[in-house]
Amino acid sequence: MANTTCPHCQNASFELREGDVGAKQQVFLVQCAKCGAPFAMRDHYDHGALLLEQDTRIKNIEQQIQSIATHIAHIGRIVGSIANQRTI
Repeated sequence: MANTTCPHCQNASFELREGDVGAKQQVFLVQCAKCGAPFAMRDHYDHGALLLEQDTRIKNIEQQIQSIATHIAHIGRIVGSIANQRTI
């Protein structure tokens, strides 16, 4: 198995640091522990966890919409019943 080394100083030790890319995007930088040369960049956020959270929120919204639709249908039946009573 090959050992990964820094392309600048040939050091084989790396560290993980937080960094900024652009105005608001946080990233993790893998950099050489000796000279600080950047080696790799990873997103700061766990996109999988964010997608699961988003999916949960969407399911909650869907349930709320279904509940509202059920209530509206019930109100429609009541209004229809009242309208039918007035025409009798």
